[in-house]
Amino acid sequence: MPRKLDPRDTFDTLEEEVMFTIAMLQADEDAADLVPEAEGWMGGIDATRGSDRLFRQEAVSIDAGRISANQRLDIAVVGFADALLIDCGKDRQSTRWRSFFPQVPSLFIKQPLAEETAAVRSWLEASADPILNQHRDAMEKRADNASIALSATRNLSIKRATNLQQREGLAQQLTAARDALHGTLVKRAQERKLPRDWPVAFFRVEVTKASKAASSTPPEPPPG
Repeated sequence: MPRKLDPRDTFDTLEEEVMFTIAMLQADEDAADLVPEAEGWMGGIDATRGSDRLFRQEAVSIDAGRISANQRLDIAVVGFADALLIDCGKDRQSTRWRSFFPQVPSLFIKQPLAEETAAVRSWLEASADPILNQHRDAMEKRADNASIALSATRNLSIKRATNLQQREGLAQQLTAARDALHGTLVKRAQERKLPRDWPVAFFRVEVTKASKAASSTPPEPPPG
């Protein structure tokens, strides 16, 4: 029987499996009429590869959007902190300063983006500090962008699961189609008096390290 295909197999691996089977069918006069059946498998690979590429591009875009939003929010926070510190007479122990930054700004911006965004929103909702008001528009814009990026990141998990299901479906469909072709070849081998191992030759055989070692180990001499 041909090997069961794995959803973790690359698309190139799946294509090579199909290409090999097509080439073997084309090369054998007792199987050449089955070429169209195997050629049809490529359509499923192409469609799933296309969907996977779109998903990966979206995932990269969302990741980049979150990184950029985080960076821009950090810049806005540091800009506010610099202006606030000057207005506080550079007194980092003042109540006004510590109401925003109980820890140094460099640590504040290192916290997870969701927590940083929530903290900035709490400032904007609860404080009427004059320096904050000068930076309010920029801070609101960056906090909004961060919230959008975080939401997109959370929604990506659903799309990732869908993408995985598509790859699993492709592997299952190809495995079933290969098994069916193998069954046809087995029946043909019986009808045309061909060797028992003839059908399996149309499918690539995965060579494992164990099988390589076994094939390279010389047989033990007979006792005595």
